[in-house]
Amino acid sequence: MGQYYLVVNLDKKEFLHPHKLGDGLKLMEFGNSGDGTMLALALLLADGCGRGGGDYHAKKGSTPDTSLIGRWKGDRIVIAGDYADVGFTPKPEEWTKEQRAKLKDAFSEGVDLDTNVNLYAWAESFFEDISLKMRALLECEAYVELRPRWDRDREVA
Repeated sequence: MGQYYLVVNLDKKEFLHPHKLGDGLKLMEFGNSGDGTMLALALLLADGCGRGGGDYHAKKGSTPDTSLIGRWKGDRIVIAGDYADVGFTPKPEEWTKEQRAKLKDAFSEGVDLDTNVNLYAWAESFFEDISLKMRALLECEAYVELRPRWDRDREVA
């Protein structure tokens, strides 16, 4: 199987899901991608985009949400694996009853939540997935051709 990853913004409480951007979930699958997840991340981190050639260029007649460009600049970003160590999350004693209940539903019975909830699980449960917003932005870019979404558009053999 292997380890799956999300690109997580700790400050904005948002994440990118590589499957929704046409990439695999493994680090080397999306990390080596010239578009999709890594391009979305580059746009989120960009400072000064639109001031020179080679910057984001929307297709004529499209109406992209360019407010996303630079949205994550200066923030703390983690590429969080589902097998990663516990950390970057509130301490278990700080969780609300609602948070504990949601995590309990997400994990197999018998799993000790206090020692097994890492950032991947926390982000999936409580952060906003902005992947489709970024995909829409990328789809408006004049020189980008995205791959189909792995979470719904790929044929299963």
